[in-house]
Amino acid sequence: MKGKLLRLILFADLPTEIAFTLRMSLSFILVGLIFIFSGHYVAQKYLSNVPAVYDALKMYDFLVVFLSLIVVGLIFLYSKVVAKDYKQIQEGIEKLSEGKMDFEIKLTPIADRAIIEIAKAIERLKASLKISLGLAKRGIKAK
Repeated sequence: MKGKLLRLILFADLPTEIAFTLRMSLSFILVGLIFIFSGHYVAQKYLSNVPAVYDALKMYDFLVVFLSLIVVGLIFLYSKVVAKDYKQIQEGIEKLSEGKMDFEIKLTPIADRAIIEIAKAIERLKASLKISLGLAKRGIKAK
């Protein structure tokens, strides 16, 4: 039950590019809302006699929302790229499990370090399997 709730809250069952976008965007939007509400609180508490403050707050609100939408768009684009890296890893593992050794994992230039390490590990595993298969064909047991 607890695991299912966490998976639901963290969008864990959605495709990577959507889940990543939602997680990052929600946190960014929450920060934006904190700025908006704190600005309104301060203005109402300390500057309620100054009419120009409310005009400034309207512009501030617009800018926070507008910039938040730009950041959400950038996050979505980034998550689309990251999802390609995950897909490459998944396809590489599937090919390896089918015994196909003629593949190359091509990661994007902005791949995370952990994904790069996983891709390298798959390449090492592929090389080891090629050696083992070669030895098996010649009838030599690998140690």
